[in-house]
Order: sequence, then structure tokens, then C-alpha cells
Amino acid sequence: MTINVYCTEYDVVKKVAKRVMNFKLKEIEEDHEGGVHKGVGGGKLNPNYDITWHDLAISPDFMSKL
Repeated sequence: MTINVYCTEYDVVKKVAKRVMNFKLKEIEEDHEGGVHKGVGGGKLNPNYDITWHDLAISPDFMSKL
């Protein structure tokens, strides 16, 4: 399994995901609407991860695309 840790500043999240949960870490930047940052805005979420971690709240549009 892969986790997107781009939106976290907490090292403990990355350490637990990698060492305890055995996840592969990726840092994929996406815009607030959930589209790929360098692609078309407001599009589908990037399919290259299974879980995304955000330290702060996410937008309803992003949530609807999960």
C-alpha cells in the first residue's frame, strides 16, 4: 500500500506509516479541488496512492473524489 504524505509536516506520521504499517511513502502535490497540481485542476485524484494524509481539513470537493 502507498500513502501520500505531501500534506503532513509531522515526521511521526511518516515513520509510523513506513515502519509500522509497511506503507510506501509518496509526496504527490494536488490542488485544493483534488486535481493533480500540474495537470488539469478539479480532475480526478491521482491514482498512484491508496491513502492520503492531511494535517488540516480538506475541502468537500476533495472528499467527494476519494
